[in-house]
Amino acid sequence: LLQRELGVARKMGNVSIAAEDDFHYWDTKAPWMIALGAVAAAVLWFPLLGAGAVSGGGLEPLSSFTQLWRHALEPVVDTATGQSAPSDAFALVLALVGSVTFWSPSLAVAWLWFLALPMAGLFGGACVGRIVSSGRAAALGAVVWMFAPPFLAALADGRIAAVIAHLCIPLVAYFVSAALDRRRTLSQVVTAIAAAGLFSAVVVACSPVTLVVLVPAWIVLLILRPRVAP
Repeated sequence: LLQRELGVARKMGNVSIAAEDDFHYWDTKAPWMIALGAVAAAVLWFPLLGAGAVSGGGLEPLSSFTQLWRHALEPVVDTATGQSAPSDAFALVLALVGSVTFWSPSLAVAWLWFLALPMAGLFGGACVGRIVSSGRAAALGAVVWMFAPPFLAALADGRIAAVIAHLCIPLVAYFVSAALDRRRTLSQVVTAIAAAGLFSAVVVACSPVTLVVLVPAWIVLLILRPRVAP
């Protein structure tokens, strides 16, 4: 009986250590990364603070809420052949983004542009901190991911697909790392795999070329997934 109680205590201790590792970054470095990103966004995108829509470059105002979902769900019909094909997967991503401010879908894009830098720093730092368990490395990763030249170029050019993909990539890595953590329970592993799959689908919808990288990564995850107790 004593040995069983010690085993349960050890298991609970491992779970608490895992939780502590996960939230250490959020409690210490994350607020500073959000502040840094907010300052940078205020400097770069100050006119967007009161804007109801963003346009320019490859970015155009979104259509109405109903039109967004109609375009996302209805098949595309080729006028020449009459054949239908599934709609573009990215149209569903745009519909989800526009649904955040369903009364004015373009407002969600303006919010996304203003919050992109803080979110990139937050997610990039969390990803690095989750993998290497170092506060300094997490802060450095946050800064690098926040001010990555391709990300800044995508923001400047109005390429919303590239912006969303950049924000979701570290979340895929974060949840994949969490799923491989042997200290987690079965329910935690299943939740992490589901979240990684969801964000992987978003990344592929925004940038189909990433499928070449994500498919092998998921195969490795399925092979290396830890055996955990329910």
